[in-house]
Amino acid sequence: FPVTIFRAIKDKKGGASGGGGMGRPEHEPHNVSSATTSITLANRVAANGRAIWVVYQGSPLTYGTHYTVSGRTVTFTVTFYDSTSVDVTYIRT
Repeated sequence: FPVTIFRAIKDKKGGASGGGGMGRPEHEPHNVSSATTSITLANRVAANGRAIWVVYQGSPLTYGTHYTVSGRTVTFTVTFYDSTSVDVTYIRT
C-alpha cells in the first residue's frame, strides 16, 4: 500500500522528487542585544521572505513594521534588550 502511494506521487512529479507543495519549516532561536540590527538565517525564506514568524519576548513582531527579510537576512527596525533572544520560524525554500 505505501509503495503504491509513493509511486503515484513520483509519477505525478509531486512530493520530494518533483516540486509543488510546501517547503520545510525551520525554527531558529537567535541571541540578540541592543546592538543587534540583523540576523542571518541558515536558509532562504519562502514566499519572497514573507513565510516567516518572528517572536521576541513572547510577542510577535510584524513584517514591514518591525523587520524585513532579504534572502537569508532579517533586518530589524526595533531595539532589543541585552542578553535576550528572538525566535524565528519560517518555511525555507
